[in-house]
Amino acid sequence: NLVWAHQLDGDDLNPDIKLEVSSSGICYISGPFMSNINFGNSHISTQPSNVDLYLAAFQEDGSPGWISHYYSSSMETVVDMGIDQEGDVYLLGQYLADIYFDDLIINYSLC
Repeated sequence: NLVWAHQLDGDDLNPDIKLEVSSSGICYISGPFMSNINFGNSHISTQPSNVDLYLAAFQEDGSPGWISHYYSSSMETVVDMGIDQEGDVYLLGQYLADIYFDDLIINYSLC
């Protein structure tokens, strides 16, 4: 049975979206985007021609919870996503330059 549905609003959204639902019913989605996304009362934008990542949460009733914007000076992608028993979200992906996760910066270097 359909419980709820929500449409992401934005330009140049990539259809390669990862989705996970926590044991408490919070739905997390993540994927690449280029340009902008409107999510509830939040708006995030990329620099021109950049492909960035977002991670968003929907509450159990389907209402938008929050959205985060992760970026570098190059392209990023999410390969997989998981949630542990405490509700912590993990992203597995690729990036080609230093990437910014809020206050955390992961430096890029060739292995």
